[in-house]
Amino acid sequence: MKTRSVRLSGQDQAKIERLSTAAGETPAEIAREHGLVGCFNGPKDLSRNARRHLKRRLRARHSR
Repeated sequence: MKTRSVRLSGQDQAKIERLSTAAGETPAEIAREHGLVGCFNGPKDLSRNARRHLKRRLRARHSR
């Protein structure tokens, strides 16, 4: 599994930490389970379909 870094606002970070503590899971597990990866900026399914979205954007950029 690859490691990713994300930038979150302090408020969003606090929410994820509260959820992970309450559920006894890591913040990464919470983000994956709730589809939070990619939902702050971009398509909601970005964490699951990153390659598809990247290809679509590259095609759109080169077709101009």
